[in-house]
Amino acid sequence: MTALVVLSVGCEAPARPVQERRRADKRSLFADASLVPTREGERIRRELALAGELTTALELLEFGPVHVDLELRAEHGSAVVVAQPPAHTDASVEQLEAEVAELAGAIVPELAPNQIHVWLRPRPEPPAPKRDRSWALTLACLGLGLSLGVTLERVRMRRLA
Repeated sequence: MTALVVLSVGCEAPARPVQERRRADKRSLFADASLVPTREGERIRRELALAGELTTALELLEFGPVHVDLELRAEHGSAVVVAQPPAHTDASVEQLEAEVAELAGAIVPELAPNQIHVWLRPRPEPPAPKRDRSWALTLACLGLGLSLGVTLERVRMRRLA
């Protein structure tokens, strides 16, 4: 009887998986068009569509991972573009930033050139080649074999003595 009490006290309910809390962003809040349409919601859905167009255009030009954030307000609009430049280009960062700003201005004509901010991240350097360390493993195995051989020989000599 005591064992049943101990076992029942020791059992716990299965742990529930912890759900990650995601940060709310424009897309998760306003992407659902079934919400009650408001001017704010329509403006943000338009911003999301234009940001998607700009992202697609930059990816077609082989810019790396691209993140675009648009804010289209009458008093203060802005576009922020963060990307990696193409790998096969010889153009300078300033030239590439000017090209991206020009493309953004063509896709979103409401923005003035001083409202478009472009940041190009450098491409990560390729990882250094791994050094071959098979010689170290070979020496370690050889040392282990020698030490086991010496140990076995000493055990054999003690039994004979």
